[in-house]
Formats: sequence, C-alpha cells, structure tokens
Amino acid sequence: QKKPPAGVATLDNNGCRFEPHVFFAQVGQTVEILNSDQTGHNANFGFLNNPGLNVLIPIGGKKEVTLVADEPTLIPVDCNIHPWMKAHIIVQEHPFVGISNEQGEIEIINLPVGEVTFLIRHESADGSIDEGTVDGKAQKWSRGRMEIELKPGVNDLGTIKLSPDKFKKSSKPPEPAGETPSVGSVTRTTRLHVRRVFSCAAANAREAFAAAFAI
Repeated sequence: QKKPPAGVATLDNNGCRFEPHVFFAQVGQTVEILNSDQTGHNANFGFLNNPGLNVLIPIGGKKEVTLVADEPTLIPVDCNIHPWMKAHIIVQEHPFVGISNEQGEIEIINLPVGEVTFLIRHESADGSIDEGTVDGKAQKWSRGRMEIELKPGVNDLGTIKLSPDKFKKSSKPPEPAGETPSVGSVTRTTRLHVRRVFSCAAANAREAFAAAFAI
C-alpha cells in the first residue's frame, strides 16, 4: 500500500459554491475545509465507511478531518444552509483516480500493466452506469466496472458516450436572487475521453477506482 500524499486535500466554500466540485483524497490524508465567503456555511459529508461529519464553517474559518477508510463510490457533501451547494469526494487507499477536466478528459498515471478494472461514476447517474459507447461501439458494464488490458506506456482508452436517459432529472431547489447559480441538469449526451492512461510494471497491481467524472 502506498503512503498517502503529505499534503492536504482542500475543499473551499467560495461564492456559495464548493470548490472543487469533485475532489479526491487518500485514506490517511487530511481534508481541510475552508470558508472564503462572507457568510457562514456547513459541510455535511455523507460518508458510508468513515465516521459521519457535519461541521459549521464560520467566515474565514477552517476545519480538518483525517480520513480512515476508503469509500465505495462518490460521497456527497452538502451545505444544509444553502441547499443548492453540493460537492463530491472520492476516497481510496490507492492513488489511481481520475476526475474529468472541463473537456471531459481524464488522465491517470502509473497504473499497473495488465488487466485493470475501471469503476465509472457520474454524480447525476440514475444508478450504476451499465452501458454506453466507446469510440462509437456499444458496450455493457457490470455495475459501472470496465475491464481493460493495459500495455506499457500511454494507453488511450477512447471516447465514452452516455445517453441522457441514464441520468436523473434535476430536482434542485430554487436559488435566491443574487446567489451564484448551480450546475444545470444533464440535457445532452455526456462524453468522457480517457485519453492518457499511463501504466508501468513497477506499480502495485490492484483494482482501481479509476475514473470518476462530473459535469
């Protein structure tokens, strides 16, 4: 098992949004929760395996928590004071996690050569993601798990497309006038391009929570 990074993972309340919207931390790592806004917030983590956590963050305040267990899926983080605010945290023992950028691209480095299981998650998915297309070819997956044979060097896994009917309809509460708007509902095909997956024989072989992506 690799040691968790020495640095902290940071979640900020900024502009009545959580920043970043989706973030990753390893077991044993400290999560630092900040409040850069001029109003109070709380951060309510819906952990399944870690102890429950719901903390108030005053203006300019900071709270810290150390993660003690991995989590099987995306874990929601809510501000109950401002119900449109939501983030997600991924917690794993290993570092093999990728979160899409604004172009829907994911990059994961130092994966082991050989068969690796990619667990695909989306914050708005209606259950597990069990089917989609990869470079135009239809595929089915069991509980969002994609089995891939990785070769040494750079592996381009192609573009994954998911149909809009795989996502929940938006049911977010209305936002007060003047507040920063939240992310809209999914209305089109979602695209994910896993374009740069690096593998090397020296990496520890394990089943990876390898791909998580969100709009």
